[in-house]
Amino acid sequence: MLLLMAKALMPVCLILFSILSSAPSFAANIPFSKQYQVVEINGIDMPSLNGLDFNNLSVFAFRNGTLTPIPFQFEDMDIDGNTYFVKGEAPLRGQKDIFDNHDALFFLLADTGDQLTPFPRNNTHVLSEVKITLENTSRYVYVATGMSMNPAFATDDMSTVKNATNLSPSKYVHFNKDTGLIETSQYSLQTDPENFLLWSQLRYHDMQTDEDNNILDSLKIRMSAGILAKYPRLTLTNKNFFMNVLDVKDGPVRSIILLSGKVKVAGFTVLYVNFHVAVLPSELELEVRVRVPSIFKHVIHSPNTSLSLECRNIKGGIFRTSLGPVQPAIIDGHISPLEQSLIQKGIDNDHTWIWVSTRKNLDVFATMFISKNFTAPISLYYRDEKPNESNANLGPNDNLGSNNNLGPNDNTGPNIGYRIHDIPVDVSFKFQFNIIMSGDIGELEPQQFSQNYKTQPNIAVYNNFKAIKLAKRDLLDQ
Repeated sequence: MLLLMAKALMPVCLILFSILSSAPSFAANIPFSKQYQVVEINGIDMPSLNGLDFNNLSVFAFRNGTLTPIPFQFEDMDIDGNTYFVKGEAPLRGQKDIFDNHDALFFLLADTGDQLTPFPRNNTHVLSEVKITLENTSRYVYVATGMSMNPAFATDDMSTVKNATNLSPSKYVHFNKDTGLIETSQYSLQTDPENFLLWSQLRYHDMQTDEDNNILDSLKIRMSAGILAKYPRLTLTNKNFFMNVLDVKDGPVRSIILLSGKVKVAGFTVLYVNFHVAVLPSELELEVRVRVPSIFKHVIHSPNTSLSLECRNIKGGIFRTSLGPVQPAIIDGHISPLEQSLIQKGIDNDHTWIWVSTRKNLDVFATMFISKNFTAPISLYYRDEKPNESNANLGPNDNLGSNNNLGPNDNTGPNIGYRIHDIPVDVSFKFQFNIIMSGDIGELEPQQFSQNYKTQPNIAVYNNFKAIKLAKRDLLDQ
């Protein structure tokens, strides 16, 4: 169906724009660390779209002499700056499905193209040219109206996104609420449809291994807290977190999942937790908001929590951290002196990246974002032990659950992630946990990849075609 639409649209584009040019490969001069980055354009930068219905807008890239439709999505935002959900807690800003200053446009950096030249005369269809500059290279997309169909939603067929070289799949991401399965062009993740926080079978499609390419046993959340006093302490696990999927915005470029839940102990709710999960082509973003009911603020003492991935099939891999030694530690089933050093000083609140290379064409890069007013310290949570080895990264009175289940031939391990210590219970708090997967991260130093990941491209938007022509003429006259 998408092919038929594209064929029908192509002569219209050629008539409208009278294009005479050729384009290089879509990924030319884009750093691999940015290939699958999702670009966000804020509504305030696109006034020419104000008041227009989302369904009457389309996004194109100029490639191979043709304006080609690319996957994209517009999203309404709430007053907190997140994707708006009717079932969410935050109210909508602006009008639903009508573009305004508060909304946003999303598309993939890899889907951008060349600049549209020469400029067509008397054209009323192109409203905005978006120029994206990264490392002295500029790429472009064009937002147009008068073409009511949205080519990105032409089909829900996921068969076209398993090959990462496919330039124009109908969808890069998909979340099936009924089965709990996340599928993207790069990976798949099975979650429990009854409790989203129960994860299994994280598979990276291009992982080079003769073994099972599932690298995940589970997502582990552990919370240790004193009840009425600092000690003795009670430990909570995933099974105490009851997380329900309230709503899903399942777009072609990113799927946003709204979750709301409670943490219960002996039938009592001791925490309220909200999640915004963004599913991106090669990334998962988990924004977590936690609120303690006032009745329990004087009952819970010095809570610590850990958020980690219990991995599998990655023995022989290596890992590094933001503040740890430059020499990578080997994942081999026991804690080495180098790993002890990583555990002691691997990360802090301002330096949070963790890098794991399976050495099988899959690297995993994780980072955590914490608001500046959140003073609870964070540290590395890492365990890679065979039975009877000491839990060197645990305090004498701090029990976050045992992981001593690694036999000499066991493919399970390590358990790696983050710990947050002495969480304040008198305020609501939030943090964001990002997981990036790639077959190429290891080609850069992790520190360099971290800087590339954080660096946002420069974005310039020229609104309405007259403004584009004037801007270019002024530039040429200089």
